Amino acid sequence: MKTIWLKITAQAPLALNEHKPGGSQFQEGLKFIPGTVVRGAVARALNYSARPGYEALWQAITQETACFGDAGPGIGARPHLLPTTAASCKDHAGFKTAGQGHGVFDTLIDRLCWETLQPPGLLYLPGCPECDGRLKAQGGWYTVRSGRYYANIPVSHLLTRVAINRRRAVAEARLLYSVNVMSEYMEDPLALADLPARRRLAPTEFRSPVRLPDAAAAQLLALLPELEVLGGGSSRGLGQVEVAEDETPGAELPLANRLADFNATIAGRKSGWEALARGQKLPAGGYFTLDLQAEAILERDWQPAYVYDAAALQSESGCQAPLTLVRSYAGYSYRSGWQGAWGLPKETAATTRAGSLFLFHTKDLKSWAEALARLEEDGIGARRGEGFGRVRVCDEFHTVMREEAK
Repeated sequence: MKTIWLKITAQAPLALNEHKPGGSQFQEGLKFIPGTVVRGAVARALNYSARPGYEALWQAITQETACFGDAGPGIGARPHLLPTTAASCKDHAGFKTAGQGHGVFDTLIDRLCWETLQPPGLLYLPGCPECDGRLKAQGGWYTVRSGRYYANIPVSHLLTRVAINRRRAVAEARLLYSVNVMSEYMEDPLALADLPARRRLAPTEFRSPVRLPDAAAAQLLALLPELEVLGGGSSRGLGQVEVAEDETPGAELPLANRLADFNATIAGRKSGWEALARGQKLPAGGYFTLDLQAEAILERDWQPAYVYDAAALQSESGCQAPLTLVRSYAGYSYRSGWQGAWGLPKETAATTRAGSLFLFHTKDLKSWAEALARLEEDGIGARRGEGFGRVRVCDEFHTVMREEAK
């Protein structure tokens, strides 16, 4: 198996919208390109090409041995997703590098110590590290460039169009509609603030990981120049993109380093909390997290589930070492889609939100190392080939404490 990163550059506004369940006409605009959209574009190109030589890629798609990850926004670097436990100042939210934000940090480890030890008379209510004001959850995509953190937020706006009379092929009187789109330009976070607004813009870029067999990987790279349209509205000039292999060097820490850093940070914080807890101690052993990098479709007893517990992890990973789910920070959402080959909408699925995380404790952390490495490669839940269920163990941002807010 091989992992390829794709760089998707918008050449026109992108219409990536989904209907809310319940019959509402409202369409929610997305801030990223779902893996299902990238996978559908590749399958469409294979159907249209009708050329021999792509059998391995087609087989990888139909048998779901190819996994197309969500394409997050990011200029000049590979994007990362903030965990749901990240927080920032309510009045001055954002990274310090933005010039106006008071910084972003993670609250997971301190929450773990407080909830486990329960110091008498002490509440965990952290304030902003700059102004000591109230905090709020901080989500979204970010990139790290030259050791500095930058938020990546594509610009969304409405395009108003005139409906066409199908019989006369002319504009229909008194009938307008609007399309929620992502702009083909977004502000470059490294641009100087004193430049004119138009000179601070750069083409909107997305980066997506694709994991697939080696033979299929070579065929995918050969097919990339034919991927010219993503999303809807192609007949109206929307969705034009340029797709190429991303040559940006990655700076991913190995799993062993992330596990060691996460538990070392817990060890460094627990002494202060244990002193306040009057003799209470954190249990022996190690901790790890599963951070959802994409929405996950989870089930329990044939019913939708939003929490990935210890029994599910042991069953899916094949590791039976002792394990306890300490805490879950998860929310739910819905995901629909369009099946181009059938010409029909996909069934709406209940999902666990991207950015959700599950914190586990085990007395035998070494036994879980190999199983966790497989989970990072294979993902969890259903429809993994479409990008659902992609996870990351012990995301680096969990070690960013309040006094080190970025």
